[in-house]
Amino acid sequence: MRRAHIFLLVATLTPHPACAFGALALGVPPSVRDDGIAMGAAWNLPTPEAAAAEARRRCAAVELAPPKTRALCEVVRTFERQCVAIASDPGPGGQQWGWAVADTAEDAEQRALRSCKTSHLEFCLIDASGCDGPQSVRKNGVSVENETLSNKEDDELR
Repeated sequence: MRRAHIFLLVATLTPHPACAFGALALGVPPSVRDDGIAMGAAWNLPTPEAAAAEARRRCAAVELAPPKTRALCEVVRTFERQCVAIASDPGPGGQQWGWAVADTAEDAEQRALRSCKTSHLEFCLIDASGCDGPQSVRKNGVSVENETLSNKEDDELR
C-alpha cells in the first residue's frame, strides 16, 4: 500500500537583534505520493548562509522521511526579518502542501494556505510558521519553541 508522507523539522534559536536571517529547504521527489516530502526551516541566524545551511541540515535530518527524499533537500528561499509558513493537507493520502514568506506570520500563513489549496481544493492546515526576531514558532496558531513536526505519517492512499 502506498503512503504519502510530509515531514517538517523546524526550530527557532534565541532571538538576537543581529540575527535576522531565515531559510526554507525542501526535499521534493518526483512522486510525493510515493516518497513524501521533507522540509526544514530555520530563522534568527546571523547570516543568510548560516540560515541556508541550518535549513538544509534540518531538512536532511528528518528521520521519518525516506533517505532518498532527504537527499534531495535544497534551499528554496532565504529571507530577512520576515516570516515563513508551511501548510499541508492532513487528510488520508494527503499529498498537497504549500509555503510562503511574508512580512507577518498571519500573511505568510494565509499565503501558504492559498498555495496549498491551489494544488488541492479541499482542506489544508498550517503545519508551522515562524519569524525572524522576537516572534516565536507557531503550530496551528499556538506558539511553540524548538518543535519537531511531522505530518502525514502512515496516511494510506486510497
